[in-house]
Amino acid sequence: MVLVALYLACFFISLQSLYFYSLSAPLYSVLGVLWLFGIALLSLLRHPNLTIQRQFAYIAFSPLIFLFVAILSYFLRMDAEFNRILSFSIITLLTLSYAMLARKIDPLKIVSLLIVLHSSVFFLQFVLFYAFGVDFDPLDLLSEVSQRGWGGSLNHAALGGFRRLGGLYSEPGTYGTFVGPLVALLFAFGDKSKGQGYIIGLGLVSLVLTFSIFSWIFAAIIASFQFLTSFKRFFIILAAIPGAVWLALPYIRYRFLSYNSNPDFSGVSFREEIAASVLDFIISGVGEMLFGSGLLTSEVPFEFSGAINDAGLVFFMLYSSGVVGTLILLHLIYVVTRNLGYKGATVALILLISKISIFAPMFWLIIALALHLGLIKRRSFASDRWGWRDHEDKRPSFSRLRQA
Repeated sequence: MVLVALYLACFFISLQSLYFYSLSAPLYSVLGVLWLFGIALLSLLRHPNLTIQRQFAYIAFSPLIFLFVAILSYFLRMDAEFNRILSFSIITLLTLSYAMLARKIDPLKIVSLLIVLHSSVFFLQFVLFYAFGVDFDPLDLLSEVSQRGWGGSLNHAALGGFRRLGGLYSEPGTYGTFVGPLVALLFAFGDKSKGQGYIIGLGLVSLVLTFSIFSWIFAAIIASFQFLTSFKRFFIILAAIPGAVWLALPYIRYRFLSYNSNPDFSGVSFREEIAASVLDFIISGVGEMLFGSGLLTSEVPFEFSGAINDAGLVFFMLYSSGVVGTLILLHLIYVVTRNLGYKGATVALILLISKISIFAPMFWLIIALALHLGLIKRRSFASDRWGWRDHEDKRPSFSRLRQA
């Protein structure tokens, strides 16, 4: 039952887009964090000697490091918002809870489960719309927001009436933002089983069918690394290219060529505007360069379209926390992905160019899962299912890890 509760808590954490404006919060995601924290507290009561696992200490306290940077920037601007302070508290609860429960958590199962669940909802939505003309919006059913599945006036040659779908996320790009890193994690872990291969394929196909440019880029990054690392699967990727082009070309032509008189239509120009504005801002003074606008406030001193994180996580961090916070983020992502080998670069790259926010609980769950999978891959850490052991006493057998 504890394991089921853990998996459900992680799934709830992933429901970042189920937002409630009346509470100004992604309620399910916050409940997932509190659920995970509750499991950690109960485990601590049952096992008083339960502590934060040494290998997870860095990520356990990383939110507090960013909070320290935020406090430094506060003295420059003297501006703070309660929601941001609350967000730091929530993500700290998440990282501390994960670090305490790491021995109980099977990261491979969690990543696989999240991909299967989210892609299944996406494909259900896809089939209902394109096969039966039913516009199913799970967000409208479960929260106070509706999905922004814009389709324009395109009549797709293969699909007919066109609409971009996002599963349990607010829009196709957001689906890619959260599912893309999970697929990359499973790929980077390098499990050779057929089951994991099918799950990776399921996730990649769902990314392509969102018709989100970001999702396509994430899928292309993963497929490119797969192409470079597995000659055996070269022909599978080669065979998939014509089908992908056949599906994507009408939309690319429609979005980037048919509406070239309106540069905002492609979604590129406003991101360029954000990136340029952020760079201008951080060179406007020493304080801005070092600490940015401050992680404790969401106010933006310049006008732009969209949101800061639309330009990617790197630009969001440059603006919010300056060079100091950005370097800390880069180091954090390096630490949690380095044990995944060169394939870990897919996870790092996707996170850095995605529009994910460090205030999203799902970001920290991905960070924790990446570190956990890397430690298991390096044979430095084993969860309960593989025995209560790590490299300092009886090093776990790699064959046992694979057979479990």
